[in-house]
Amino acid sequence: MIFFFLLLGLCVGSFVNVLILRTICKESIISPRSKCPKCHKTLNFYHLFPLFSFVFLKGKCAFCKEKISLIYPFNELICACLFVFAFYLIEDIFQILIFACMLAIFLALSWMDYYLKAVSDLWLWILFVLAFCFDFLQNGFNLENFQDSFLFRVCFGAGMIFLLKSAINFIKNFKKRDEILESLGEGDVIIIALIFGIFGYEKGFLILFIACFLSLLMFIKIAKKDYQMPMIPFLFCGILINLSIESIV
Repeated sequence: MIFFFLLLGLCVGSFVNVLILRTICKESIISPRSKCPKCHKTLNFYHLFPLFSFVFLKGKCAFCKEKISLIYPFNELICACLFVFAFYLIEDIFQILIFACMLAIFLALSWMDYYLKAVSDLWLWILFVLAFCFDFLQNGFNLENFQDSFLFRVCFGAGMIFLLKSAINFIKNFKKRDEILESLGEGDVIIIALIFGIFGYEKGFLILFIACFLSLLMFIKIAKKDYQMPMIPFLFCGILINLSIESIV
């Protein structure tokens, strides 16, 4: 069973690579067929086996012999690890598949945010639907204790972050209060809201704290006033650290 999830994770990782690259290039994820980004020649099906093709081709394009970016095998390997990780954390097979796919989407959104400083609305809402299904399989409809339900936690997380970021923007731009301020990052709000919906209040705050701490360290290291820091990669790191702590404890 673990071998199945390992292979499935590699395949999903290959799809994540396509999703990231084509979103950045503003291309369809359905067509055309995959091609080398350097020589633009269409790849054969045997060039597309996740991770194995990279090893057999010795990290070079089969046509132009240019080096293949390490991001491709890295994402495939990370997704494989995420699927195996989900297998060890969760018992129900359907919940494993949903949770692992959620983590894979988190990975894809992290790269999108890193390169574009923006994310796909479509995949944000796909993530929302998967998160809702995952919570329903775990807890069902929690009508008696609504404050602990998925939807309430999502609304709590979204409202809290919206007010927090609005307050910070107001303080930062107090002298320019008559001007139009920079709009709130909707992707960050939805992601943080989903984190509270999926992991609950305590773990949600822990993930948010870890993400803020890591982003602060990175911001201090970069030390550029006008640098726009992507937040979703740090939130994803916070999720992985939280899951690692949970698996150990």
